[in-house]
Amino acid sequence: MRVLKRERKRAGNMTGNGLNPLEFYGEVVGTIGLVVAIIALIRSLYIPNKLELSLMDPPFEDAIDYSAAQHTTSRFFHIVVKNSHKRTMAKNCKAYLISMKETGGKELVNTTIPLKWRGFPTLIIDIAPIGEERFDAFHIEFGNLTSISFNSYVDSTALIPIAKFPGKYEVTYRVTSDNFKPKERSFTVNLSVNATEVYIK
Repeated sequence: MRVLKRERKRAGNMTGNGLNPLEFYGEVVGTIGLVVAIIALIRSLYIPNKLELSLMDPPFEDAIDYSAAQHTTSRFFHIVVKNSHKRTMAKNCKAYLISMKETGGKELVNTTIPLKWRGFPTLIIDIAPIGEERFDAFHIEFGNLTSISFNSYVDSTALIPIAKFPGKYEVTYRVTSDNFKPKERSFTVNLSVNATEVYIK
């Protein structure tokens, strides 16, 4: 009996509050979980806002598709995404088309559409500190100026907006990152049967 009392007293001394070790460790784990949750909340409130969206100068590049039978030429319009943070890489960045509206008209985008990064076959890329990458905003084919195309990661044509030529549209893009706040920006896109009059600004 004395031995049992002595062991209980020793366990109480270990925890410092009379609890047995299991109860004590349970309190410690609960406290750690609370601290982790508080830290995560604080970090979410102070996520850097360091992504910037802008246009190239000029805002397009012409490319020849040599795989096609007649070597078609297309004009690709790009959006520049800059990571303005001096030390931290923007991780797992994704670009999306989130809205396309005719001037004074209806919304043509009925779902968020992931877009391709210029020169990369993947949906996700990292952007180095004070670095920049570009994603494909849209492109036109010189021999077929009836619609614009999007390099998107969707496999249903029903999800791709159909824009009429000629026409003027307000187009909104969003870029997300695992460690920076998402950034959105809207641009005006003018579509014309004359390729030189197609622009984004």
